Amino acid sequence: MGLLAAVRPDGQIALFESLMLFGGLVLALVVGLVVVIYLRRRLKAERADAAGALTLEELRRWRDAGRITVQEFETLRRQAVERLTEGVERKTAR
Repeated sequence: MGLLAAVRPDGQIALFESLMLFGGLVLALVVGLVVVIYLRRRLKAERADAAGALTLEELRRWRDAGRITVQEFETLRRQAVERLTEGVERKTAR
């Protein structure tokens, strides 16, 4: 059933066939929007994770410059490693 199937030989459009075509187009549009929204949210979450993370090199520079203590450095380093480990575990679980 294509677009041409909705037109009768006498030139009139069959109502049921036209509604089915319209419904199919609306369904395809809704499914497409859901997929786009899902992908945008997932990409946005990944960017937020990457943007908010401190690198170990930055932490070392802060420690060496005296901006943080050795104890703070160790705590932040441990937390960063835990976050990275959790992220890897989540990605491998998918």
